[in-house]
Amino acid sequence: MTDGPVADTVFTDSTAIAGNTYYYVVTARTKAGSESRYSDEISIQVTAAEEFDWANMGADLWFQSPARSNISIRFTTSSRGRVSIRVYNALGEEVATVLDSVEDEGTHSVVWRCVGNSGKELPGGIYFLNYSTGIRSVTKKLLIVR
Repeated sequence: MTDGPVADTVFTDSTAIAGNTYYYVVTARTKAGSESRYSDEISIQVTAAEEFDWANMGADLWFQSPARSNISIRFTTSSRGRVSIRVYNALGEEVATVLDSVEDEGTHSVVWRCVGNSGKELPGGIYFLNYSTGIRSVTKKLLIVR
């Protein structure tokens, strides 16, 4: 995909029902029409319905972008539960797991050193940081500058 940037994207499955598990794959498409390979399948188990402002869905996730080496990621959870923060490259491939643990309700922060699952520093480029809980998933664009 060399014909332009990929815009920030949010997907909302308004048909999701509490108690069900849903499976998704994602792909990135540029405005010129180039498309990446599909990501690995992810599953989301809907455990509860929660009312919140969909327009501000990403308001519970903050990090600086562009970044050079260390990124401080701050997030807020509305209840105790599993939180996953993963980084994907422009092809939709998972390159880093920043966090995958059970967190208490409240605001938390984690520092990520821009290191991939291989243990090596990721090269500069465009990545996508996905924050996922049992009831929501937010993906934001992240630029690493070397």
